[in-house]
Amino acid sequence: MQEYNLYLDSMFSETPGDEVLLELEECSDNYNNTFVRLKRYFENEINTFDSDKFGKILFKGLETVYNSGVYDIVEFGNRCYKLWSLLPAFLDHEQPFYVLCYADDPLSWGDEEQSRTLYRDAFSFYK
Repeated sequence: MQEYNLYLDSMFSETPGDEVLLELEECSDNYNNTFVRLKRYFENEINTFDSDKFGKILFKGLETVYNSGVYDIVEFGNRCYKLWSLLPAFLDHEQPFYVLCYADDPLSWGDEEQSRTLYRDAFSFYK
């Protein structure tokens, strides 16, 4: 969360008049409120939404969390699935977003390495 807040702060300082960033700043200490705000943004402002820009930011942030070790692979997978479930319909079946739905499936048969490979591939999608 700290990395996200620092990045959000830098974006907001570059464009202080951006109402969406202001709202994200106001709810930045609460994941659920942030996701709800983002989903509302997706649904109401789709014409101006840049999914590539969003994907780059999202997957860079997810990679930071993944590499930090703050969550084990199971908890990381659970959180990614929850995030995926909050994505708007126009994104949820597009790659790399869709991988957030199923990358933890191999854990159910004990294949942690396959899950990690799926996540790493998603992180590198925009690189």
